[in-house]
Amino acid sequence: HLLGPPGVPGAALMCPPGAPGMMGMALPRMDAAMGAGDAAPTGLGRTSTLQADPPGMDGLRAALMDFRKKWDIELRFETKLVEHLSRKASAWRSELDRLDGELKEAGVPPVCRSGYLLVVMGQVTEAHTDEDFRRILCP
Repeated sequence: HLLGPPGVPGAALMCPPGAPGMMGMALPRMDAAMGAGDAAPTGLGRTSTLQADPPGMDGLRAALMDFRKKWDIELRFETKLVEHLSRKASAWRSELDRLDGELKEAGVPPVCRSGYLLVVMGQVTEAHTDEDFRRILCP
């Protein structure tokens, strides 16, 4: 792992997570499965937009709170997840497991996870513009 080419302004520092960084400070590990991590508010995953489980979807509210806590997914995105999982009806658990696997495999940083899920859930494609993407993500 190398420092960028000498004399190139803005060259990225490439080193393994946990290795000494600037002034001897260790760089944080960015494991995909860290979930709520050190920077997450302590209340993350303790609230829900759902007052109760929808009919035929027992356990959805608690499963979504756990999923959001694990992956640092903000509360406002929960409605998109509920909408997507509702279309899967009785197969919602396997779909949530699939989304969990996608996030684990992709290693997407927390700030990008909601956007990544929109793509995985098929709500955003390459035909969408950045503006469309922002409108969907932040209504």
